[in-house]
Amino acid sequence: MKNHDLSASCNTIEKNSSFTGNFTSESDFRIDGSFDGNIETKGNVVIGKNGKIDGTIVCSSADIEGNFSGTIHVKDLLSIRSSGEALSVLGITLVIFLIISQTKNLK
Repeated sequence: MKNHDLSASCNTIEKNSSFTGNFTSESDFRIDGSFDGNIETKGNVVIGKNGKIDGTIVCSSADIEGNFSGTIHVKDLLSIRSSGEALSVLGITLVIFLIISQTKNLK
């Protein structure tokens, strides 16, 4: 039986998949599909180019390349990529570093 390093694991919602509800984890989370609800993780959250989240995120770091609407609490780094659309960010708290690179739509 292999020993798995949890710090190297990543939970994923694949493209053309959707999830509604609450998600809690110790490891990273990547969304390439659709997520409606709350995410709480000690790891990083990545919203891929085709990803969409409507809800609340509490995480260490976040990288938004897709669409996000809601409230985000980030401990370390929040990065919004050039293709990212933070459609309706209700609140950003606990951000040490914020990187926004030529976003199309930040309201």
